[in-house]
Amino acid sequence: GSTVTLTVLATGPLRSGLETIPADAISWTASGPGFVAGTVSDAVPQVVGRWAGSGVHVGIQNYLFRNLWTYPTGNYTVSLLYTLTAP
Repeated sequence: GSTVTLTVLATGPLRSGLETIPADAISWTASGPGFVAGTVSDAVPQVVGRWAGSGVHVGIQNYLFRNLWTYPTGNYTVSLLYTLTAP
């Protein structure tokens, strides 16, 4: 009956050289039992899914980028750290 939680955390803002875009410009949709939609953060891990007990959990996560005209052009990258915790 323990709760299993999957979270995601950005390692910082999106970067292209010296230019940055906040990590929260990325959000996601999710489908599948226990999976939830959310917005990326580089400060607080965000819940992607939560389940009671062990088992196989299958879902789909689609990332979306909120593009604004104020963002400088460039090739941006960011790493996302997924963590699965279980008691």
